[in-house]
Amino acid sequence: MFVSFRGKSLLSARGGWSLIRRQAYDRSLAKRRARSVDYLTMSYVIVQFVEPREVYIDDHPQGSTTAASGKPRALFVGAGTHTFRLGGTPNVDPPTQTLDVPERAILDPFRVDFRKC
Repeated sequence: MFVSFRGKSLLSARGGWSLIRRQAYDRSLAKRRARSVDYLTMSYVIVQFVEPREVYIDDHPQGSTTAASGKPRALFVGAGTHTFRLGGTPNVDPPTQTLDVPERAILDPFRVDFRKC
């Protein structure tokens, strides 16, 4: 038995709903590819300032500029355009930076530098 919808066979000779299954598979495949692309476009960023400060990326707190050891901390962000700012007293030049962050590995992080006024 064959059932058709807009000229496409929905029921195959083997008894499966081939068109519906195919569309569901295509949707799940597209979601998996979108997730893998998001993962591949991630980047590491080091925000540098003379003293430890809280880092905000797109107005979301991401951690401190330095790790507990005193070394600069690499932050994991998506590649693309982001707005960086530092918390604390407003003696930072420039107060915010909107930059296009390229895809970078942890061994070669993208640097964002702030200066003290």
